[in-house]
Parts: sequence; structure tokens; C-alpha cells
Amino acid sequence: MTVEYGVRRAPERVAWSVLARPLTRSVLAILTTANEPLDRSTLAETIAERAAAGRAPDSPRDDRDVEVYLHHSVLPKLDANALLEYDPVNGIVVCEDLPITGDEWLEPTVLDDFADFETRS
Repeated sequence: MTVEYGVRRAPERVAWSVLARPLTRSVLAILTTANEPLDRSTLAETIAERAAAGRAPDSPRDDRDVEVYLHHSVLPKLDANALLEYDPVNGIVVCEDLPITGDEWLEPTVLDDFADFETRS
């Protein structure tokens, strides 16, 4: 069981809650292949480029809008669920030691894969 927003949730519910949006999975796809921590602005620019290329279909195309959304919604939620570490003051994002990497996060089976991993952990 995982506690999310003060409520106990089964791993598959956490997976759905955290990973339901393609933008969130796109963030993890980028971060799990980064060789170093990324700053929030660079991450937003990369996501905007992916959106323009059709690889992040639900994200705004303006990198400033993406950055604001990342800061207020996506990164804190991923940090709260221990999928990455986010320093909101300095805007630094670090993602290490996840069993799923790169564009595997964009696959339709990622929710099942993540729930399986959480169950085994």
C-alpha cells in the first residue's frame, strides 16, 4: 500500500494516478536518459520540442506554459511518489534508479509494469 494525499492506495491506483497523463510519462522518459540533473527550464524546452514533434500529445507547445505546469503540478506529484527528486527553489530535477527508462515510459503497458514493480518493492 502507498499513502497518497492521506489515503492508502494500492500500487495500481498510484500508477494510474501518477502516470495517467502522457506529459508525466514524457518527463520520466527524458529524465531517465539524462546523464545529469536537469533544470526545470531545460526540461520544459525539451518537452515543448517533443510536443512539436508529436511525442508529447497532451502538453502545451509553449515552453513557458510547460514550465509553469511542471513546477506546480507534475514535478511535485512525481517527487511525492518518489519517482524523482525536485528542488523547487533551484528548479533542479534528478531521476535515478527507476526500473523503466527512456521511451519505455511512453508504452501503453507502463502502468502495468510500474504496478508490478511497486508490488515487488
